[in-house]
Amino acid sequence: MYDKVDFFKRNFSKKIASEIQDVLKTGFITSGKIGQNVEEKLCNYFNVKSACLVNSWTNGAIVALSNLKVDNGDEIIIPSMTFVASANVVKILNATPIICDVDPRTGNITWEEIKKNLSPKTKAIMLVHLYGLMVNVRKIRENLNSINRKDVMIIEDSAHCFEGEIENYKPGKYSDCAIFSFYATKNITCGEGGAIISNNENFIDECKISRLHGMSASAHNRYTNKFYNHYDVAKLGYKANLPDLLAILLPRQIDEIDHNLEKRHSLYNEYKLNLKSLIEENDIFIQDFNTEICLHAMHLFPILVKTKERDDVILKLNQKKIGVAVNFRSLTNLSLYNYKSCPNSEKWGNQCISLPFHLNLKKGEIKYVSTQLKEIIRN
Repeated sequence: MYDKVDFFKRNFSKKIASEIQDVLKTGFITSGKIGQNVEEKLCNYFNVKSACLVNSWTNGAIVALSNLKVDNGDEIIIPSMTFVASANVVKILNATPIICDVDPRTGNITWEEIKKNLSPKTKAIMLVHLYGLMVNVRKIRENLNSINRKDVMIIEDSAHCFEGEIENYKPGKYSDCAIFSFYATKNITCGEGGAIISNNENFIDECKISRLHGMSASAHNRYTNKFYNHYDVAKLGYKANLPDLLAILLPRQIDEIDHNLEKRHSLYNEYKLNLKSLIEENDIFIQDFNTEICLHAMHLFPILVKTKERDDVILKLNQKKIGVAVNFRSLTNLSLYNYKSCPNSEKWGNQCISLPFHLNLKKGEIKYVSTQLKEIIRN
């Protein structure tokens, strides 16, 4: 018996406190050398040419889309099973999000849905790697090329998918860019933050200018060798830079991410073992994926409740002090985007519950959550 099971917990390494103090001692806490070091680590990890740290996925997407020249009249195809930010950033730039349905077994966008929604106005497709399960970006690119739509760009929403792979490649390889989130609950976090990666170095250089008001030199560059240097502003920009005071939380986590992924897979398998009877009897469904070609990032452990009212199950879990979340409601069930129907997304969004899932979770807690879930669903 547990008094409670938290949906999420994070324990930073004890060494991080001294590393934060070291940043404070320098007197330079905004964007500087530490962030540049993290960008190099990202390039090495994803084997891409360039990376740009930002202060959130959302601002990163705005910076990226603006530098991909997304503008009024353009259409961006987006799956309905995603966080609302994926669609909001498109509207913020005065373009039109074209919302489409998803695969009922993965929750991810499919080529069939993309092809159905392509138009002469399609500027890009945003592929959302839901829960850490990668869409096959290479195949989407090949399919676009095969119908003479090389003009359509691919943007990867990799907010859930830092360490994920498919067919032995990671985000960023076959797309115009991949955008990550370092929000508080992500597998890698600095509280608030994100990154854009790409093999297009000129594009990332432009993103680095755009993330700081369009200024040609950051504070770090303006005071090189303690002598002031003027900056210029040649284009409109945003306030999207990530300060070193937050960036210092990232290097150690990047170094440990693959080791921690093994722990996440172990926790995932423990849940599957404890929930086996519910899965086999079709009381619940879990995301379906091919383990031979997919390395899942295991950001969340979502289930679809098939035989009970989802919100009633959430209430009863909460009454037992078990923390859960919903990731996500279909965009088409939100007032701002309810102008069309996406049946698979709506079914998924109405049934999904994310169970407690984090590196500090104990096997006994997984057993307790699973036991309580069985009791609620079967009674």
